[in-house]
Amino acid sequence: MIERKVVQEASQRSLSLLIENRGRSMTVPVPSLEVLDDQGSTVRKVDLNPSRIFPGSLVRLSFDLSEVTDGRYTGIVILDTGDPSQLLAVKCPIALGTKP
Repeated sequence: MIERKVVQEASQRSLSLLIENRGRSMTVPVPSLEVLDDQGSTVRKVDLNPSRIFPGSLVRLSFDLSEVTDGRYTGIVILDTGDPSQLLAVKCPIALGTKP
């Protein structure tokens, strides 16, 4: 993951991630985000459509967080290619309506 930021546009809020494929072959992961509160309970789960990522290229993923109230959360981003050896999971902090 190259970049992570919360984007606020009008009434829609989203988590925007910039992902780079540093491998040697194209991958088509199914991206998902699970937003957890400080108790570890799921607040929101967002699944996106599969996205082709060619070697050496970037793709921006945008997860809708409009229904999540202000606060600090933990995000678990999963890129599932269907191959257990290529499953990527990244933990990232998410601050909504607060200073990061």
